[in-house]
Amino acid sequence: MLPAVMFQLTMLAAAPLGFGYVETSSAISELIAKYVSALQTLDAAQRNANVEVTVQARLTKLNRQATLRAVRATSPSGETYYETQDASGDDMVRREVIARYLTAVSQKPDTAEMSVTPSHYRFQLTRMMEEPNRRIYVFRLTPKMKRPGLFKGELWVDGQTGKPVHESGRFVKNPSVFIKRITFSRDYETRNASGLPVYIHCIVNTRIAGPAELTIRTSLVSQPEAEAGNSAEATRNAE
Repeated sequence: MLPAVMFQLTMLAAAPLGFGYVETSSAISELIAKYVSALQTLDAAQRNANVEVTVQARLTKLNRQATLRAVRATSPSGETYYETQDASGDDMVRREVIARYLTAVSQKPDTAEMSVTPSHYRFQLTRMMEEPNRRIYVFRLTPKMKRPGLFKGELWVDGQTGKPVHESGRFVKNPSVFIKRITFSRDYETRNASGLPVYIHCIVNTRIAGPAELTIRTSLVSQPEAEAGNSAEATRNAE
């Protein structure tokens, strides 16, 4: 059950569009195209970045929890490594929840098949929010098919840059009969070029162990130049 759940959590990255809003359909289409282009740019920017990751996991029904802090590095070939900085809390939670989560995200499933793009979702603009120096467009996302990794929920997009700001929702297909529901929210860094998902909160409602709660926070450690990234060797995680 856990491997299937962890695959689902790694996905923590339109045919007729519905535009019932003040913006014209052409303007929204341009914004969505800008958003898709921004995703490609962000993917390239994150490829060689060293990122500090703090994972907190809690099994509320069992009253067991643990925390692990690690540095994630990605090789030029796309291989991801984690170097543990410190860990605390319940050994079982660290081993069966946190370690499995890090292993799953290191394996990098085919994110192209799960990307939040018009290839896999219908985008419908629902509202706009004015913030200092920017306007946020909120889209309702409906997956075009029901398969693991896709979710039904919301996407917030920066109208000026096209970068994602926030995502939240519920996965439409549970990876196991032992799972009732998986819900999540994810906030992105918008102050620098990395566009990292700086905060992820996920609740997995299981039929046996009750709810499992995961909170992941990330921060940029360094973003080397391509040449430096090619010559640097990431340190493997020794759990």
